[in-house]
Amino acid sequence: MKNVKYSIIIPNLNSPRIDEVLHALRKQRGVEGEFEILVIGRDSHGMVPPHVAEDDRVHFHESERNLNPAEARNIGINSAAGDVLFFIDSDCVARPDWMANLLKTYREGHPVIGGSMEFDGRDGFWTLCDNIAHFNNHHYSTKRGVFDTVPLLTANLCVRKDIAVRSGKFNEQFARGQDFDFCMRIRELDFELFFEPDAVVRHRPTRNTFQTMIGHSAAWAPFSIRIREKYADILRTPWYLTRPWPLLLLSPLISAAVLFRVYVKHPPLLKYLYTAPFIFTDRMAWCYYVFKELRKGHLDDIFETDQSEKVRRHSEKLMM
Repeated sequence: MKNVKYSIIIPNLNSPRIDEVLHALRKQRGVEGEFEILVIGRDSHGMVPPHVAEDDRVHFHESERNLNPAEARNIGINSAAGDVLFFIDSDCVARPDWMANLLKTYREGHPVIGGSMEFDGRDGFWTLCDNIAHFNNHHYSTKRGVFDTVPLLTANLCVRKDIAVRSGKFNEQFARGQDFDFCMRIRELDFELFFEPDAVVRHRPTRNTFQTMIGHSAAWAPFSIRIREKYADILRTPWYLTRPWPLLLLSPLISAAVLFRVYVKHPPLLKYLYTAPFIFTDRMAWCYYVFKELRKGHLDDIFETDQSEKVRRHSEKLMM
């Protein structure tokens, strides 16, 4: 494919939904200019045909080992032919006008744009609870405009390639929260994070039990609080979130306040009010696991790790 203007980057680790994701991306409409789709990772379901079916548009960079999302996205950045990058996850199904709506906002002068998510009960009760608990700020009912204290998500993100490179790309030491850290480093470069609710993807993770929902918070909490510590000035992080004992004592009030804000800020989610006890429990779990992390001590040095050589080695290996 010649004259590629845009590159879509998808980290994939044997996702059962990747074929659905690719089908939706192939059907994007209203996009002026050629775009490529780069899938980086593994597709080991043994399907015939495989989930990741390559063609002139879709290119699969198969890795020799399981990559974390940051590693896969960095390989995608290094391999991308386009000057504008689109990030989407392997469990997110884009609406047909997803790219067109992001590009419309991009042409308005916003070089870093995040889109929204839609979710409902069709993918299961626990998936719905998890989506409301973790991604309510990115629901399509959120107001269009600049995000000051909320990051954008690589599940639905458009960014000019040179900005992604200047930011240092993704920290590969992060098992979770790579996009949170990535967005904060973009903020440090004085670029705004703009939210476009009309650019919608349907988020369909496979979290079908209470344990997997709580496990999501348990895994996310240590990384999220360390990022909130490091970028406390940008995020205006409240003092009680970074003090273990005040956080633990205030956790019921914090969880109740978050729950109240979710349903007040997003009236369409009121029809799922029956999820409230579980959203509250999930937020309590987040507080508890943050408490455990804060008790360990000071900020780890993973923020300072120079990943450029590691990224280069992986990219060269996968391109051979």
